[in-house]
Amino acid sequence: PIPAPPAPEPAGSLRVTLDPDRTALLLGPALRVFRARIEELLLAACAPALAAVTGGRAAALLLEGHGRDHWLPGVNLERTVGWFTSLTMVALPWAAEPAAAVAAVKTTLRHLDGLRLEAALADGQPEEAHAVMFNFFGRLDAALPPGLFSPAPETAGRDRDPLAPLPVGLVLNGGVLAGQLGFELAWDGVRVGAVNAQAVAADFAARLEALADRARTETPVALIPADFPLAGLSPGETAQMERRFGVELAEALPCAPLQEG
Repeated sequence: PIPAPPAPEPAGSLRVTLDPDRTALLLGPALRVFRARIEELLLAACAPALAAVTGGRAAALLLEGHGRDHWLPGVNLERTVGWFTSLTMVALPWAAEPAAAVAAVKTTLRHLDGLRLEAALADGQPEEAHAVMFNFFGRLDAALPPGLFSPAPETAGRDRDPLAPLPVGLVLNGGVLAGQLGFELAWDGVRVGAVNAQAVAADFAARLEALADRARTETPVALIPADFPLAGLSPGETAQMERRFGVELAEALPCAPLQEG
């Protein structure tokens, strides 16, 4: 976990914003260069920033979602209405170099895609040991087209007392609005504190910039087995496929029974 401050502090928050140029790189060329989803790129920047503060070999996070992209076996949500929340506990390995960081996150998350059991939480709080919650709301520009209503430029003010404890030690909520990627970091002054939260924010922003700048080359990174989850390739087989077909290989699929003979 993130070390607690020497003495309790009021809760606080700050905002990290990426400039429009680098935001466009992350949402476009970077997805192709790293063969990754945007959430994987964001977590590849977040995990090392957290690990630098905790000193751990992996970053423990609660990934928050809207609760309708995954479901428990046998549960049908098609005829339900209302707000659902899903929480997935993950331990993400990290690496300093951008391509290696993305590869580590992809390998972990794409393995979980086939195993994930997420529940809609009616009440209760996540385990305190998982002190960091991460949520990416996506491209809010697309969800809020021009019209009568638009996000107000001014702040709405505090939505909680600074002395009130947060459900977790650190919360990262992000999205893309007005062409810019932004994340708000809110922290609990008892479990995290301003110094540690600011260190995470600065490192997170720097790593996002590094990922975006790496995408300027438009050169795809090396293939890894997680790029072809359906094929079940080993690292050696993946390297062999890259030597034969190049890093631009789009997909590899297992043979159908008829093809296997």
